[in-house]
Amino acid sequence: MNRFVNEDCSMTFATEYYALTGKKLSHSILEEISVGLPISSARVIQNSLSLTMYETSKLLHCPMSSLKRKDVRLSTISSDKALFLMRVVQYGEDTFENKLHLRKWIRLSNIGLGNKTPLEIMHFSIGIETILDSLERQKCSFVA
Repeated sequence: MNRFVNEDCSMTFATEYYALTGKKLSHSILEEISVGLPISSARVIQNSLSLTMYETSKLLHCPMSSLKRKDVRLSTISSDKALFLMRVVQYGEDTFENKLHLRKWIRLSNIGLGNKTPLEIMHFSIGIETILDSLERQKCSFVA
């Protein structure tokens, strides 16, 4: 079973949602995504990974003009992506036990990622899954 799926086989994303919004889930995560997360969620991702506005816009498939506003919500696609990116942030911080190390790591080319940087492959769902696998392998090697 995939380690990112809980016992009842549904992805909860409750901790990621809380980290992005500062609120507990009051509905299902699917309902929250369909409404769209607040634009402030994009800034959380941007700050957590020390991204430029352009990088944040590209990663979240969100226009830069929207990122500059305070009164908009992310699209369903951007909301979904933000939750997965927050999972990378949380898992990376847990793995490295250091936010600065994570911020540097996402910009370093990685043999396990086909000599690409994590930032380069974060644009794709399969890339995020690969990054999470890479972080897990690194976490295990730190413990060993």
